[in-house]
Amino acid sequence: MHFTKKATRDALRNIDCLVDDERLNGTTFARLLAAELEAQHVAENLDDVNIVQITVGQLIGEVAGVTDEELIDAARPLLAAGADGKVQKSLTNGHILVAKRAQVDVAMNGEHRKVSVGTRFLSADPEVLEKYALAPIQHKAENLARRSAAHLELIGDRQPAMAERTATFLDELKVTFTMELGGGE
Repeated sequence: MHFTKKATRDALRNIDCLVDDERLNGTTFARLLAAELEAQHVAENLDDVNIVQITVGQLIGEVAGVTDEELIDAARPLLAAGADGKVQKSLTNGHILVAKRAQVDVAMNGEHRKVSVGTRFLSADPEVLEKYALAPIQHKAENLARRSAAHLELIGDRQPAMAERTATFLDELKVTFTMELGGGE
């Protein structure tokens, strides 16, 4: 991505995160984001979460010294909380990057509204990780399973000639899911 704002390019150049004077060096920027999170945004227990969580934009601003939509759009994928995220891979000390939604009050045209924003923080605490990392994974998997089963049932009900195929597909899906989770051969 080419950054159109000179201030953004200058800020990234100052922290050695600009390649060919136009692209974000994602690996270096991810390491800097990880270092900032490890220094300032670690939840040692459940009570710390709301204190240490930081929005994606705020975190990028702390590291780069600037925030704009181009930089946030380019850097947001680095902060993916899954196993493949570059910041996640850069972490040390047993910390896990956790993504959470937080409600913030925003004043717009004289009205106060609650807006949901993405936040990030680190933790190695089992209770924090269970609540903010494991439980959301389980919730998503359960919802996917329910929606998939309902969709297959709908197809079978509306197209009776497909009923046997959808039942077979559901059985195969169960096996695949179990195998992907390491529960089968």
